[in-house]
Amino acid sequence: MAIKDSKLPPPMGRPVPPPPPPPPYGYPYPYPPPPYPYPYPPPFVPSVYGELYTRPQEEPRIRFDVLLKVFYSPKEAFVEIYHSTTKIQGIFVTLIFTLILSFFTIISYIQTAFIPGSFGSSSFLPYGDSLMIASASQAFAIPLAIISLYIMGYLSAAVSQGLGGLRKDVDKTMGLLGYGVIVTFIFGLIQLVLVMILSVTVLSDDSISGDFAVLGIAGVIGIISFFWSLWVNGTAVSVATDTTVAKGILSYFLALIVVVIFATIISMFAFVFFMFGMM
Repeated sequence: MAIKDSKLPPPMGRPVPPPPPPPPYGYPYPYPPPPYPYPYPPPFVPSVYGELYTRPQEEPRIRFDVLLKVFYSPKEAFVEIYHSTTKIQGIFVTLIFTLILSFFTIISYIQTAFIPGSFGSSSFLPYGDSLMIASASQAFAIPLAIISLYIMGYLSAAVSQGLGGLRKDVDKTMGLLGYGVIVTFIFGLIQLVLVMILSVTVLSDDSISGDFAVLGIAGVIGIISFFWSLWVNGTAVSVATDTTVAKGILSYFLALIVVVIFATIISMFAFVFFMFGMM
């Protein structure tokens, strides 16, 4: 009688079956408990924001009640508005604040342009032509802001994923970055108000020191605005792509370099176009 036992080695002359192929990516799914049968543990990356992404989505709407919180507590604000924000809300918020800031920019230019020798006036163009250039530049600022939001949203999400982000959600990234424009709006208003005040006090004495005072104050505010914007918008990228705030800031900064180059080229073409149009 033949002995049937699967534990016995195969008889001589029969080829030994090849080992099973390794599982895809080096690990089976679900992952086995430790100790792992492979040389490295499973590549598990925990979520930075926990159960935020498992909650149901809410009806999309603009949350004006959290705009100030975005300015001083962006992480808490972006988590709060995550489920009610899409790129549509981000575009509307960006459009609203860009329009308001452009309006006050033109008003500020009109005031300073009436003062001879001031920083806002033009020594090589008539007042009407220089005002036309200012208005045209602000008209280009509106579509440029929307285009920049699209580019920033896509590039920031892509770079974040390359740096280890768990989600490439361009829609959420654009939506949260749209709320981040509140930083540019607040610091832009501060700059405009200071320029309008100085135009009545310092600039009216027709001295070059007044121009340098405006440039110095605007430069300091611009530096503060830049780093504040990095923090707020980097946090927006972090929440949208489920990565750390440090990686979110780096992702936003790398995307910002591309957008600044793009915006500079467009602005130069716009300026040249209107200069030739008035000749």
